[in-house]
Amino acid sequence: MTLAGRNRSPRCRQWVKHLAVVATLVIGVGLAACSQSVPSASGKSMADCPVTRPNGNTPPGEHPFPGNHGANDLWTTLWPDGTVGPPGAMVMPNGSVETVFYWTRGPQASGPLRVEGHRIDGNASPLRADVSPYYGDTVGYQPVRLVFPTPGCWEITAMSGRVALSIVQRVVDGPVSTAAP
Repeated sequence: MTLAGRNRSPRCRQWVKHLAVVATLVIGVGLAACSQSVPSASGKSMADCPVTRPNGNTPPGEHPFPGNHGANDLWTTLWPDGTVGPPGAMVMPNGSVETVFYWTRGPQASGPLRVEGHRIDGNASPLRADVSPYYGDTVGYQPVRLVFPTPGCWEITAMSGRVALSIVQRVVDGPVSTAAP
């Protein structure tokens, strides 16, 4: 059974979730060193990517966190400045960028979680989302491994039950900047 497994108390699972999110964000921000103004395939700077800013909405019963974003029983935690990249994400030898997004589903979002995405500033294969069947159709916390085939500006949509949540994030293959784009 994993650390966030079902045999843990709800309070323990919530603590593990927050620890994982905080660790990812601290690593991503704490080790960042350079800004990203790399041109995308469309010739525009990725700084022009209309990233989703956190709206601060938090799932019921959870402590507020600056990166929280969501509505209508589906929430996630966004990356600082809307930029996904090392060191909190891994760049693979084929150039793809891999990371984990943490989703929380409420009662309206019961059912299998589906996550899809596409690059909005150029051509690329679709986002690959590895949704663990371990969490099933239950409401609550669920980590999802995302594989972005290329850096760029990506729209990500999560769907479960009767709800959907779309976000836009900038994906880079170099260190994440702590400066606002």
